[in-house]
Amino acid sequence: MAEKALTNTQANALAATTNATTGMTYPTANEDPWMAAYNRQLDQVNAVAVRGNDLRVYEVDGNADAIGVRPGRKAFANTVLIYAGADPAVDSLTDNDTTYIWLYNASGAATIGSAIDATGWPAVPHVKLAEVTMADGVITSILDRRGEGLSDILLPVYDDAGRPAAGYAGRMIFNSDDGHLNIDDGTNWTLPDGTTT
Repeated sequence: MAEKALTNTQANALAATTNATTGMTYPTANEDPWMAAYNRQLDQVNAVAVRGNDLRVYEVDGNADAIGVRPGRKAFANTVLIYAGADPAVDSLTDNDTTYIWLYNASGAATIGSAIDATGWPAVPHVKLAEVTMADGVITSILDRRGEGLSDILLPVYDDAGRPAAGYAGRMIFNSDDGHLNIDDGTNWTLPDGTTT
């Protein structure tokens, strides 16, 4: 079912008004020069679209089995991850299968991960970006998953070597070496089974 569009009467009534949400002014029928009004609108649309383009997965031109990921920022627990973008970000997609694409925190670095659908999404905290389907050597669909937010509970991820010292009771982290939550009791890191490290 298609989204209902404005009628001609409703659209014409917008002439010379300003959209309260975007600040964009609608041109009049005899706007002169029309190109300047059009370019002003296009510039505002581009400014609004910047956030919508964050971490967007796209098909790479000239490389049938690769996807790129646009630059973007994502708050991930107590860290803001800044991804510079890559073209390609994932190369050699599996033909006749679906590949999951996600962003995760690799010791403070924004990193893109991928796996085929049989493997599934990772067990560590991550941000789902897309599901990319290839058939007969061609990308046939890119399902945008960014709107689904973050998986599970967002926690800082550390390995044993990079884990900070305990001392802030109540703080929790995900330990990528043992695959468990570590809870700071004020003195030690406590594992789910009650042992301390």
